[in-house]
Amino acid sequence: MMAQNIHLLVCIHGLWGSPDTLSELTRFIKAKYPASSTGEHLASDMDVDILVTRSNGENRTYDGIDWCAERIADEVEAHIMNIQANGRRKVTRFSVIGYSLGGLIARFLIGVFHSRGFFEDVEPYNFIAISTPHIGSPRYPGVLSSWINVLGPRLLSRSGEQLSLTDRWSSSQRPILEVMADKGSIFFKALSLFPHIHIYANAVNDVLVPYLTSAIELEDPFVTQNAVTIDLDEKYQPIIKTLSPTVTPPQPPCPQSFYKALVLSLKVQPLFPLDPLKFLIWIFSPILFLPLMVYAIVRLFLDTRASGARIRDLERRGARRASAPALLNCTHILKKGTDNVVAFADSAQTCVPTNLNLPGGMMSVPSNQPSLTSKQRSLVVSLNSLSQMHKHLALIDGVFNSHPVIICKDVGRIEAHKRGQGVLRHVTDTLVI
Repeated sequence: MMAQNIHLLVCIHGLWGSPDTLSELTRFIKAKYPASSTGEHLASDMDVDILVTRSNGENRTYDGIDWCAERIADEVEAHIMNIQANGRRKVTRFSVIGYSLGGLIARFLIGVFHSRGFFEDVEPYNFIAISTPHIGSPRYPGVLSSWINVLGPRLLSRSGEQLSLTDRWSSSQRPILEVMADKGSIFFKALSLFPHIHIYANAVNDVLVPYLTSAIELEDPFVTQNAVTIDLDEKYQPIIKTLSPTVTPPQPPCPQSFYKALVLSLKVQPLFPLDPLKFLIWIFSPILFLPLMVYAIVRLFLDTRASGARIRDLERRGARRASAPALLNCTHILKKGTDNVVAFADSAQTCVPTNLNLPGGMMSVPSNQPSLTSKQRSLVVSLNSLSQMHKHLALIDGVFNSHPVIICKDVGRIEAHKRGQGVLRHVTDTLVI
């Protein structure tokens, strides 16, 4: 009797996340591929098995992209051994979906697997990243972005340093994101093996992972109000179907304070009648804001200290896999033959998605455009060289932070999070099994 072919789909949450973060995503996938929930194979050549990773719950995501990926590599290998234990099922295809920091962990993970020869027996298939900071944290105009860039490396341990590109990961003292985007690295080679690469990004209102880094672009056409005309996909709303430059001159955006944006996102009206809960939020939010901020900073500081101690213990015990030196060395394999990506980035004007026409071609960066470093620009150019990569933008307006909405993080308690369901339907229908 021939073994049933299994397509393993690994789902990875992001910073501060848990498997529950991806519950709505997995619900959509299981609805389309019921074999993944029943455990019984369908009358087809390929069944789907979904693994939602549990290795990096809560503050363990502070420990860095590399450590998180190596934990997941162990978890995936154990899961595959369990699948194939009785000889009746065999994993023959591999796909991965990463949300937020999980997308970067996924990119490191496939590099680890590639270095171990995993893809010699298992076919890489779908790579999907949803609201992932591929080029780290770009600096947007405004206080909130400045806080994130200043406090991130200090309060998010190793992961914060890696997202700010201030870490020195490789033997050449390069940041891990730069190494992962190097065309000669094992990570880039692994990513290029996937025939179906899809990138999902929020066009607006993503406080944690803004457009430039999640869409892997050099310019943000959405920072200027009414600069583009948008046509949404009726089937997958809020997915953007087409974009075109606005004919009339755009009006400059009115400056909006952080507190005002937060209140408006809650849709709290300053006049009666008011929902009692929203009225209380409107009254007490200025009073509670400062204590909550202090609590958050103290909690981040304590979690960062715990992460640092955990990392030192892992390194002291030599827990890093034997494949790690190979990963380091692979970054220099094609050093002589690789193009000068930084020089190319400096001369590039824009990089556009393969399925959307974004307005671009600006020779100089306007004052309202985000600021990218030369390293970040090089990452954009390198990653956009992947011809099989497709980008999909979501327009989720009227909320303070669209980052949790795109993944429908908590639809049970927050009604607004249901607005991301069109994105999850698109992800599910995009999967090639």
